[in-house]
Amino acid sequence: MIPTTAYLPQVEHMAAASVGAPVKINSLHLAIIPTPRILIDGITIGAHEEVRVDHVSAIIAMDSLLARRKSISHLKIDHPVIRKSALPLLASLASSRTSAAPSIAVNIRNIDIHEAELQWDALSLPRFDVKGAMQDGMIQSLEIDSTDHKLHAEITPQQDRWMIKAKASQWTPPLGPPLFFDEMEINATLEGAHLRIDQYTAKLYAGVVTGNAALDWSKDWRCSGKVNVGHMEITKPTSMLSKNIRVSGSLTGSGTFHSVATQPEQLLQRLAADFKFNVDRGVLHGMDLAQAASLFIRQGQSGGETAFDKLSGRLHLVGKQIQVQDLQVVSGLLAANGQVTISPAKTLNGQVDVELKKGLALVTVPLQVSGTVDEPVVMPTRAAVAGATAGTAVLGPLGTALGMKAGSAWDRWFGGKK
Repeated sequence: MIPTTAYLPQVEHMAAASVGAPVKINSLHLAIIPTPRILIDGITIGAHEEVRVDHVSAIIAMDSLLARRKSISHLKIDHPVIRKSALPLLASLASSRTSAAPSIAVNIRNIDIHEAELQWDALSLPRFDVKGAMQDGMIQSLEIDSTDHKLHAEITPQQDRWMIKAKASQWTPPLGPPLFFDEMEINATLEGAHLRIDQYTAKLYAGVVTGNAALDWSKDWRCSGKVNVGHMEITKPTSMLSKNIRVSGSLTGSGTFHSVATQPEQLLQRLAADFKFNVDRGVLHGMDLAQAASLFIRQGQSGGETAFDKLSGRLHLVGKQIQVQDLQVVSGLLAANGQVTISPAKTLNGQVDVELKKGLALVTVPLQVSGTVDEPVVMPTRAAVAGATAGTAVLGPLGTALGMKAGSAWDRWFGGKK
């Protein structure tokens, strides 16, 4: 190998002008055997080393040795480490792709990147390999594969945009609950600091999720989108939220979401969403509404289960607080409606009115929902118990239902505490 230390300052200056950031190189050598190539070690890019590269090998094309304009047949980059702070630099390079001059001194034909690593604070991201084809300094295509073989993406330029087709298999996202995706496909467009996902389709838990989304980081981090769920079995997803309460059944629904944050990892924490849902032929595990409605004393009830034909409602999410509104449960001789709020501390607060058919009569029992998602407590409200007690004392068993109904009405009209 032939050392070329004397040329380092010039090479660093040219590289810095090309990427628009300071570039430092530890060593630079020229090799002749087996083919002419330039070997570079220890590269850093950016004032704070936003990008680090272990090794670069530039193989010179034999057919260009005597030409005035040299060509690199293969540019091999080993283990680049890209920090989150490098994103503005990368976005700038991507947006300026069309401004590359065709008269550049060196023409790179192919790029191979091995073991690329993204370092984004709390995010655990897999390493990936990249294969790229170039012409006249312009990227013609890119193929990206994660080293665990779960992610694949194809990227092609189109005027001032990048068209992206991505696939995932047997994959769990690095953010949020550990949902397991059997398959996922994404068609997206990247333009500057804006990513538009025109369509995504995911298969998970025997169902299909489709929708679209947009992500923008030109100022703050912003995301928004729509989601549609079809016939997804929700036993495993709901068991991730609580060890004692979960719902089984087939979920369908649709909704929208949006979020604004200063950092990308905060987007999920500040997510706002509205989702209308319907679950068919399932079981609410951890809560027996029929038994709770039969307890006309303030002792509280937890555990058990409620089989239902249909469970529907609207889920409203703001950050870590969840509101389940317009809740409807239909189950044989039982029907229920109400609303429940889950606080960021995972405490429960709400009321569910349960209608039970006893013989030829219908009895409506208002139930207070409290406790936590892991230890929920369901019991008749104070007003309902007081009314039932008074009604029973005056009219006997016939007065129980009438008194409970009157107590519940008083509670709604005058805001009495449950």
